[in-house]
Parts: sequence; C-alpha cells; structure tokens
Amino acid sequence: MNCKISSSLAWWDKKRVLFNIIILVAAVVYLIMIKPKNFGLNEIFGALLYGLILNVFYCLGFLMELYDYSYLKSKLKLQNYRSVFFILGTVFSVLYTLLQIDIYYFGFVG
Repeated sequence: MNCKISSSLAWWDKKRVLFNIIILVAAVVYLIMIKPKNFGLNEIFGALLYGLILNVFYCLGFLMELYDYSYLKSKLKLQNYRSVFFILGTVFSVLYTLLQIDIYYFGFVG
C-alpha cells in the first residue's frame, strides 16, 4: 500500500476511537438529561446499529482522501484538511444523534 494512503488510513483509524467516544458521551449525557422511561433491549440494539451506521459514514473522510489521491492526483490536497473534516463531521454527527433521540422520544419536531 502506498505510504500516503497508509498514513491517511492510520490517521482516520486513530481518530475513530475519539469520534465514537464523543458520540457516545453526548448521547448518554443527553439521555440522562431527558430521563426516558422506555429504554430497554430494543433501544440498545438500535443504538448499536446506529453506531455502526455512523462508523460507515465516518469512513467517507478516508474515502474522500483516497479519491483525491488516486483519481485527482492530490489536486485538492484533502489531507491538509483532515482535522477540519473530522471536527465538522463529528459536530454534525453529535447534533444529528441528539436530533434522532429527540425524534425517537418526543416525535417529529417541526
């Protein structure tokens, strides 16, 4: 594997742990704040599935870099914006997660 690709993969993989911890902490704190009455096995299974889906979307950061490197010959230099993509993606994921909790427990807000 190319050195740039492997370093990109290593960077994103290392940050995945932080991403998951941030999402988990935000969701747990929010759940403690709203004190849901019905939180059981179905909700745990749903949360695990949701976390898996979030991690699939997390892979887009690495895939965007791979596309830039492989097909665009690094014209966009996306590796220079890793931290920006990570922060924006994490903030969006936290906000989306909290919105999904609201929708699940309180219905569609709109």
